[in-house]
Amino acid sequence: MFTHTEERPYQCDLCEKTFKTPHYLRQHQQIHTRKRLYKCSYCEKQSDTDGSTSQPCHRCGGGKDFRCDICGKTLSQQDGLKIHQRKHTGDKLKYCKECGRSFPTSGELKRHELFHSGVKKHLCDQCGSSFTTAGDLKRHKRVHTGEKPYKCRHCDKSFSQSGSRNKHERTHMEGNYSCEQCDKSFSNLSSYSAHM
Repeated sequence: MFTHTEERPYQCDLCEKTFKTPHYLRQHQQIHTRKRLYKCSYCEKQSDTDGSTSQPCHRCGGGKDFRCDICGKTLSQQDGLKIHQRKHTGDKLKYCKECGRSFPTSGELKRHELFHSGVKKHLCDQCGSSFTTAGDLKRHKRVHTGEKPYKCRHCDKSFSQSGSRNKHERTHMEGNYSCEQCDKSFSNLSSYSAHM
């Protein structure tokens, strides 16, 4: 099989994601065919495995910060922290054959390689702008609709992307790191370190 290779020959015809096995492709395609899946109450991602609509999913941790022991950077997802740490350790990095740039996941490398190809087959029907990925087009369309589906749980602000909302929500949290020289406080070590 394709366990130790990067080959993902099974492609979803609806969103173009690729998979190593037909089983994973069929499992993924359920996302497109079901009317309603379970939705994380925090990051609003859909999943067919998380049966609780009132609890945050295992991916986002409900806004909990995951801190890198090496550089102090905080991430909103535990999986994101593991992938981030590959940049420090060099473990499991994938390299672009065109420019040599390294990526922590095969998916990121594949997305990057699309930019080298210049292919932008996802076209906005309102302004004609073209995009490399379907996700980029989906985010772009919110410019036209004004849609801001990600609402802050602490104030009335709304955001067009969940990452922007999550970053904003962390500003509501009390600062854990205080500068002894100016009494300014920071919610994460990386911001505090940059200030110093």
